[in-house]
Amino acid sequence: MFANHVKKISNKGKTKMEITASTVYTPEVMIKFLKFNMFKGRFYKIKPYIYCVLVTVFIIISIIYQLFLGFQAFMTAAAIILTIACIIQIFAFLIYPKLKAKQFNTNNLSKNSYIFDENKDFFEFYNSKHDQKNNIKIKYQDLYRIFETKETIYIYPNQVSAFIIDKSQLQKDTITSITHILKVKTSKENKKYIICFS
Repeated sequence: MFANHVKKISNKGKTKMEITASTVYTPEVMIKFLKFNMFKGRFYKIKPYIYCVLVTVFIIISIIYQLFLGFQAFMTAAAIILTIACIIQIFAFLIYPKLKAKQFNTNNLSKNSYIFDENKDFFEFYNSKHDQKNNIKIKYQDLYRIFETKETIYIYPNQVSAFIIDKSQLQKDTITSITHILKVKTSKENKKYIICFS
């Protein structure tokens, strides 16, 4: 079931579009966010793997260097440090998000709803646990960045946390309308809208 609503409002011959979209914060949604949040940007999916490949190549080179050119304490220490760093990266990107997601109670999932209006310089946000009358208004000029992946839109008010819009829970025309509004508003406010897929 898609949780979204598009409402057309006429005002003195002008029609404005108000879009309501909701996202249920399931464990799967949170796993995607936790992974993305570590390596924000266009290549967030492959950055940790590239890093580990480079570390592996360096370790192999250091071993060959030591075997044929003599023992080097610095190379050994560097190889050990980089190996530990690679293990930490793998844990942070692959294991930690799944462990963290298990803490969510699947019987009491949070649902965030958003209202977008192309004629306003802000969007509205409210949680399922709060009354819709107490909407929080977020101005586009106050945003840090917006990232769009194939599955999700992440609206960052700062460098750490984000509002999550899961595309799989919305209809295609709703996604198109939301992304259009966000791109227009962020371009006016000189904010970066980064598309993380080709």
